[in-house]
Amino acid sequence: MPVKFPVMAGKPYRPGYDEDVIFMDIWCDNCAHKNCVRENRPCSILEAMQRLYMDHEGYPQELVYDEEGIPKCTAFTQRDL
Repeated sequence: MPVKFPVMAGKPYRPGYDEDVIFMDIWCDNCAHKNCVRENRPCSILEAMQRLYMDHEGYPQELVYDEEGIPKCTAFTQRDL
């Protein structure tokens, strides 16, 4: 991600309006979990990220700022290229 917010380290993350495309390009498009989209089963993290507010109890806890304040998905698994 091109953004870095050290003061946010360890806190939940939710992409902003234009930022979600960048996040998905970096994380979702390279994740093995996205393969389920091809099988018509969307990634539950991606689905919840797009439809829930951060303060909702069902919002994915996997979406956080890492120790450097960079947004990440802790469920990310590199897909085979």
